[in-house]
Amino acid sequence: MQRAVELEGAADEDVAFAYRYLFQSYKEQDLYEEAVAAWEKARRLDPETQSTLPEVYRMFIEAGDYRQAHSYLRRERNRLRYLFHLGLMDHQRGDEYAAQRQWRRLADMDPNNYEEGHDDWAEACLRVGLVQQALNELARRVNQGEITSRRMMLLGLAWALAGDIEKARAALNGAVMILDHSRPRRSKFSQKEWRLFEELVKDEKVLKALEDYFVPPIFIAGEDFDFEAKM
Repeated sequence: MQRAVELEGAADEDVAFAYRYLFQSYKEQDLYEEAVAAWEKARRLDPETQSTLPEVYRMFIEAGDYRQAHSYLRRERNRLRYLFHLGLMDHQRGDEYAAQRQWRRLADMDPNNYEEGHDDWAEACLRVGLVQQALNELARRVNQGEITSRRMMLLGLAWALAGDIEKARAALNGAVMILDHSRPRRSKFSQKEWRLFEELVKDEKVLKALEDYFVPPIFIAGEDFDFEAKM
């Protein structure tokens, strides 16, 4: 793949696309330095790559590399995304007070003043218990045809928190349909999304009803593996 993206004569946009694909491949293998190097090459070739910046700092947050995460988060110009991921870093570090403070600041903002970052705003609302506020915004955007797998997943989470299993299933069915047509193709959400549901949804009956939408963990000698991520 590395040789393929370096072929002479290819348009910059095509080579950048290949590097972005390489970024995703490295990221899924937990090869973070290789991933970010590929992303930086794509960014230099095609300015549109900047729109995928959230994937970079979120990758480092999930990896626990907060120094790298913050260095890329500082490039974020969208205030909704910036505050949400500041809170997520605090949460990952175990400073829940600081995380909740960031997310409450975010929840007090009007998402309609921003072109992007609405899903981060909605997730922040869910994380601080403002379920109806998140539901209203998510449902409004879905009804306007602004549909993504993450937005439908968050809508499912919001309905789960509201205790409506059937509406949660309907939203997750829509999310899975989108995943099934994505690249790489997936038929279920990963353990990462399931951990979000487990963290926020306290009703065991609701969790049990929704667990089939997520890849189950594999337990080997005391280790917890995300099956899909290790394929």
